[in-house]
Amino acid sequence: MFGTTDSEEQASAPILLPRVPLSPLPIKRNVSRVLSAVVTIRIRGGHGSGFLIGQSGYLLTNQHVVGSAENVQVVFANGLEVTGKVLRRDAMNDVALVQIPIRARSVLPIRDNMVGRLEEVYAVGSPMNEILQATIIKGVVSAIRMDRSSGFRRIQADVPVSEGNSGGPLLDARGNVVGLTVSKYSDDRAQALNFFIPIEDALDVLGIELQQGRTSMRK
Repeated sequence: MFGTTDSEEQASAPILLPRVPLSPLPIKRNVSRVLSAVVTIRIRGGHGSGFLIGQSGYLLTNQHVVGSAENVQVVFANGLEVTGKVLRRDAMNDVALVQIPIRARSVLPIRDNMVGRLEEVYAVGSPMNEILQATIIKGVVSAIRMDRSSGFRRIQADVPVSEGNSGGPLLDARGNVVGLTVSKYSDDRAQALNFFIPIEDALDVLGIELQQGRTSMRK
């Protein structure tokens, strides 16, 4: 079942997006493409992160970033700023779909097989302050957990994330999306206990389908 949306029509129809081919190259050779597809989302004096998943201007972020807003400001790394409309949101899994009124030149490829323990991953976003937009942070996957409060899976990784990273992508070593940043332990005793929503779970709860069948990551 899709999450809470702004209309019954939106909730009843799946959104079909063309699948972007997975990147076979190391992320360091795709940095410019990655950064051009990651945005800052500004709302009510605060901000979070997001990333483009469709050339028609579709992007993903967290529900707690957009809240109940109908529209948000979307800021690209090159300074371009546009208004985005929140199309769908799901509070339980903490994901939201936003659309901007421009065609996206860079879209991140989505990998739909789950990451494994000790796999290298990268979080991208705007931690703490908007001037830190396009920050890339490296870590490894620690475990795959089940969130008892929501019943959804979470990727646990030691990638350091901060306020403002929420909604940004978690990428594999080739720059393919495997999840999005959602939370961290804030206890002073905690070290590198950070959590990410698996990308396939986010797409499923928002009613987004990738066309041309499913693909797998070649090791």
